[in-house]
Amino acid sequence: MRATSIAADIVGNVLPIGCAYDILTQLWNPWDAVKPDRVETETTFDKTLGWAAAIGGCVDDLIPPAKLLMMGFQIGQAIYEGYQKNEECHRNFDPLYKNRLGVKTVSSFDPNEMIGPSGFGDQNWIQISKRITYTILFENKSSATAPAHEVYITDSLDLNNYDINEFGFNSFGFGDTIITLGGNNLKKFTVDVDMRPKIESIARVTGNLDTLTGVINWHFKSLTPSTMSIEEDPFIGFLPPNNSEHAGEGFVSYMTGIKENLTTNSELKNKATIVFDANKPIVTNEYTNTLDLDKPQSSVKQLEATTGNYLTLSWGGDDLGSGIQEYSVFYLENDTLLQPVIVNTTETSTLFVANVGSKYKFYSLATDNVSLKEDDPSVYDASTHVTVDAKEFSDRKDEIQIFPNPVKGEMNVILPGASEGVYLVELIDMKGKSCFSDIYECRSISRGIKIKTEQFSPGLYLVRVVYGNNVETRKIRISNKPEK
Repeated sequence: MRATSIAADIVGNVLPIGCAYDILTQLWNPWDAVKPDRVETETTFDKTLGWAAAIGGCVDDLIPPAKLLMMGFQIGQAIYEGYQKNEECHRNFDPLYKNRLGVKTVSSFDPNEMIGPSGFGDQNWIQISKRITYTILFENKSSATAPAHEVYITDSLDLNNYDINEFGFNSFGFGDTIITLGGNNLKKFTVDVDMRPKIESIARVTGNLDTLTGVINWHFKSLTPSTMSIEEDPFIGFLPPNNSEHAGEGFVSYMTGIKENLTTNSELKNKATIVFDANKPIVTNEYTNTLDLDKPQSSVKQLEATTGNYLTLSWGGDDLGSGIQEYSVFYLENDTLLQPVIVNTTETSTLFVANVGSKYKFYSLATDNVSLKEDDPSVYDASTHVTVDAKEFSDRKDEIQIFPNPVKGEMNVILPGASEGVYLVELIDMKGKSCFSDIYECRSISRGIKIKTEQFSPGLYLVRVVYGNNVETRKIRISNKPEK
C-alpha cells in the first residue's frame, strides 16, 4: 500500500489519475496478493480510513484547500497504526498482558455463612449443654475467574460465655473431600490432602486455637507437589469456581463448651471472617442463641365439690424463657390409680367425666419450647368430691315411669332428662329378695331401659330406683300371661 501511494503521488502531481487509482486500489490491491500467509485482520477502522483517504485524494486533486483535511486523516491513521503495533508487541512478548489467548485478570470470590445450634423462635432458644457445634461455610462462586489458592478463616470466642476446655476441632471439607479429625479436645492440627490426579496440587489445612484469647484460625493453602511450596500458577488451586457438583464449596466445624454460670436469657453470639487469597476480609453473619435454663411451672385451677359428673378442668402456667409448648394433666381417683386426663396438648381446659360418689385429685405438667419439663409436684393442684344433686332428684322422682303394669314379659323404666350421675335399678319380691339389680348412666335411664321378666314368677314386686342416697319405690305386678 505504501509503494502504491508513492507512485500515485508522483503521477498525481501532473494528472488526476491518483484519484482513480486510489478508488481502484480500495477495491483490489495487487500487492496484497504477494504478502506472506500471516496477515493481520483488517479492522473496520482501517477500512474507513482507507476509503476516507481515497476520497480525500480525489478532493485534493480537484480542490487544493482540502489538502489540509487530508493531512489530518493521515496523522490520525499514523497514530492508530502505532497503537496497533504496540498492542501486537504486548500480545507476543508479555504473558501477563490481556491478549487474544484469553489470559486476563483473575480472582476468587466467596460468600460465607456461620451456622450454630438450631433453636426455637426468632431468638434461637436452646438449653444449656456440655458442648455445642458451629460450622462455617465458604464458597468460591461459579462467577469467579480462578480457583482459590489460600483461604484464611478466623473466629473469636467470648471467654465469658464459652468454656474452651471443652473445645475441639471437628471436621473440614471442600468439594467432595471431607476430613473428620480424631480426638474430642483437639486444639491444633495439620493435614495434607493430595488433590491429584483431579488437581495437580496438595492442599495443606491447619487449625489452631489460642487458649489465652479464644481466637480460632484455619488456613487452607495450595502447594506444588514436587516442591511443597506455595503454588504460583494462578489456574491451579485447591478450590475451583463452583459448579453443579459443588466443587467450589467448603466448610470447617468445631465444638465448644458453655460456661455453667450463665442464666436464662443469656445470649451466645458468634461470627467469623473469611479471606480468599489477597481479597478483603468478609465478615459472616452473627449467629445468636438465647439460653433457657429454667423449667416451666403450671397448675390446675381449684375445683369445688360438684353435684354433677361433668367437670370443667382448667389449667395454666408460665416460663421465664422460651415459653410453654404443651401441657399434660393427670388425675387420681379415690387415691388408687393415677391416670392421664389429656397429654401433650396446647389447650388449657377440657371436659372431664367423673363417677358420682368418687373423690378426685388433679395436677398438670408443662413442657417448654426447648423441651425442659416441669418436675412432678409434691402435692396435687386441685381436688373435688363428685356427689349427686339430691334435691333435684327429690323434686323430679314423680316423673319416673314404669310400664306396662301389669308386666307381661318386659318392663320399661324411664326418667326423662335424668340428672347427671348413675342410677341403681332393683326388682324385689314381696319376701324382700332381690331378683334383679343393675347400674345405669343418666343417659341410659333418660332414654329408657328394658328389663326382661319371663324368668320371674307371677306376683307383686317392688321396683327401686336409687340415686345417691335417695330411693324411689314403685309397686308392680308381673303376670307373664298374654291377655285373652
